[in-house]
Amino acid sequence: MKKYVSFLSFVALLFLSTSTMVAQEKKANINDVEKYAKHQVNELNEVVSLDSKQTDLAFEIFTEVAKNTQEVDNAKFETEKHREVRLDAIKEYKDSKLKSILNEDQYKRFKMSALSK
Repeated sequence: MKKYVSFLSFVALLFLSTSTMVAQEKKANINDVEKYAKHQVNELNEVVSLDSKQTDLAFEIFTEVAKNTQEVDNAKFETEKHREVRLDAIKEYKDSKLKSILNEDQYKRFKMSALSK
């Protein structure tokens, strides 16, 4: 009976440590997404001089782009072409959303910059 209790305690401890590791990994992924988004917004701001509202909206856009790109990186595709199609769709999403928040001159400068690639 004592061995049985010890074994169950060991299993419970193993389960708790595993769930803690998974939670930390998810938090790291969220931090990576936010870090990427902040970096991209700063880069965009250098190119087009965003106002505060545009900065907030751009952060939301780049956060979504980072999450979607992470999903693509973690997914398994039948061919590389399928992966490229998905990445192209993310790029088009980013471009269309940025076009909706930037004025015409800002969008032209964005498209000429390396950020639009």
